[in-house]
Amino acid sequence: MSGDIQKGIDCYDNKDYDCTYRIFSKAANEGNTYAQCLVGFLYEVGHGVSQDYNEAMKWYRKSADNGNYFGKLYVGKMYGNGLGVSQDYKLAAEWYQKAAEKGSAEAQRCLGHLYVNGKGVTKDTDFAFIWFKKAAEQGDDDAQLMLGYMYDSGESIERNYEKAAYWYQKSANQGNATAQFNLACLYDEGLGVERNKAKAIEWYRKAAEQGSADAQFNLGCIYEEGDGVSQDLAQAIIWYRKAAEQGHSDSQNNLGCMYRDGDGVKCAFAFRTISY
Repeated sequence: MSGDIQKGIDCYDNKDYDCTYRIFSKAANEGNTYAQCLVGFLYEVGHGVSQDYNEAMKWYRKSADNGNYFGKLYVGKMYGNGLGVSQDYKLAAEWYQKAAEKGSAEAQRCLGHLYVNGKGVTKDTDFAFIWFKKAAEQGDDDAQLMLGYMYDSGESIERNYEKAAYWYQKSANQGNATAQFNLACLYDEGLGVERNKAKAIEWYRKAAEQGSADAQFNLGCIYEEGDGVSQDLAQAIIWYRKAAEQGHSDSQNNLGCMYRDGDGVKCAFAFRTISY
């Protein structure tokens, strides 16, 4: 990365977007393909310039046509999201493929999502698995979560809770709240790992503190029933309320019952989140 690009990034981190645009624009016009992609990003989000998806697409395409895989990735995202162009999953897949083959973990993961959902490509969970695995092995936490889903559900590959736990753990360690919740559920149920209520609570809490309504609900149940902790109805109410405020219907119900009756209710825990 050139010194000028780093200066532009420093300006961006300091929210000096005019400075960022000046630096990136100069480098882009001098042929720096990474800067061309960055200028596209500034137009996409409207930092330092008026938001303009058409202009963003122009710069992404310039970067992509000059061989930059970030540019190829972002052209794919623009087609996938219908920004500056008509939404076209087939073209999104083509551009993701180009970036994925150059090693972009994000493009590999995006391509995996298209294959698992049959958008722009023929649905093929084998290809989805291949691309998710490539991205996951590069450390992409969402791809790691997706591999966990696939092993957990057994819908597209042979169910393997140990491998599900392995990939959930990888993703959870990077702060992915859904992976943290799913890992907690595996510890709670003893699936793929030795049953360990303390670890389940630890991961529920991490996910809950990031806003996972299901994790907040399960923590509410744990405190209400004294399951692995001392019973604490005040803590139960705190966690139910957090989930209820997000529209979690079971939390709303349990919270209402606690306020009405002044005591606990029988809980039915939230199950793992499996969604592609």
